[in-house]
Amino acid sequence: MFLHRELTAKRLELLKEMLPTVKRLSVLSDPSATEQLGAVEAANKSIGLTLQRLQVRDPSYDFEGAFRIATRSRTEALLVLTAPVIFRERSEIAQLALKNRLPTSFAHRKHVEAGGLMSYGPHFPDMWRLAATYVDKIAKGAKPADLPLE
Repeated sequence: MFLHRELTAKRLELLKEMLPTVKRLSVLSDPSATEQLGAVEAANKSIGLTLQRLQVRDPSYDFEGAFRIATRSRTEALLVLTAPVIFRERSEIAQLALKNRLPTSFAHRKHVEAGGLMSYGPHFPDMWRLAATYVDKIAKGAKPADLPLE
């Protein structure tokens, strides 16, 4: 529904376009982001960055440890994949990125509002408004199959 896999590949392209000299990129994820990680690796075949996986896991979700690994390996930027715990801890992640001077790409605007560099992804308030419009039309008798796909 949110096209995370497809948008993740685009976020990688945009990050590389914004930072053309970057050669080493860390990718922060959790186990629920496997499809997104696959999309990053597939898109990277044409970009050619050295990727480092930083997977945080339950129960500790050690973001500080992940950033220590990233900085020790001299990563130059960070791509943060979408997962519930990552969204919930967006402020901590953004602050760690600032502290470690890592340009960071996120999926949602809320991450940028918390201090991240850039985001590219769905705008949820617009999606909910559009959904309400469809519900209203259906409640007034429109057939779902006759409504345009947006």
